[in-house]
Amino acid sequence: MSLLKNIIKGFKSHPAQEDARLKEVIKLYEGILNTYEGMASVKKVSKNINRETPELTEAEYQALAKEVKMVRSNIVKPGK
Repeated sequence: MSLLKNIIKGFKSHPAQEDARLKEVIKLYEGILNTYEGMASVKKVSKNINRETPELTEAEYQALAKEVKMVRSNIVKPGK
């Protein structure tokens, strides 16, 4: 997820950061990050995240996959 954090950081520093579409994409990406960071298995290792890798449950994987699919669909077909 550090890659996603860096992508969001890059978007926020982009010269077109006031563009409504870019703001929407940033919001969508932040949603994925918030979903991930809110998962119990991630919270469990959050203090040791550099030494431990969270082991997501099947339900957590499914929730994250659903979020990613929604974001991907929104980027490919905006407004749907």
